[in-house]
Amino acid sequence: MLITVMSDASFCPTTKAAGYGYWIACDRGKIAGSGAFRVDVPSSGVAELLAAVNAIDRACKEGLVEKGDMILVQSDCLSAVKAFSFGRNRNSFCDLAWQGMLHVFNLRREIGFKLKGKHVKGHSANISSRFASNNLCDQKAYEAMQKDKDSKKHGKVRSSKESVSNNKSSK
Repeated sequence: MLITVMSDASFCPTTKAAGYGYWIACDRGKIAGSGAFRVDVPSSGVAELLAAVNAIDRACKEGLVEKGDMILVQSDCLSAVKAFSFGRNRNSFCDLAWQGMLHVFNLRREIGFKLKGKHVKGHSANISSRFASNNLCDQKAYEAMQKDKDSKKHGKVRSSKESVSNNKSSK
């Protein structure tokens, strides 16, 4: 079965606040969600990659992915798409991004799914469902990043335990 995972991230280079949004769809169900990363993210590229990692993790935890399935990761970040299409070696990633990729590799080994990446043009006025979904992910990522930024202003501490995100999903 084909599982479409669309994700986007929003990143503030000044505060290192970052958020993500995702949309997952397949014949087993659909899930949308967003969250803020629990750790400071070093760059927008890493945020984009981790947005996809979190979406894949959510799809697996919700039981949408089974052995033999193909996960099509769609992102407006070409480096994230390439990471999921071609793998990459350890030297291609910072430690945080590599931890995310290892998590996906472990899920893939445990469940037995395949991965493929596809680039989506970001911030497009195109009204097709693919672009509309990307724009929704972009909006949700921006909102999550703004909340993260606000929490930093008010001195709230974010935990870095368990995963790299504060996830909010809806079915």
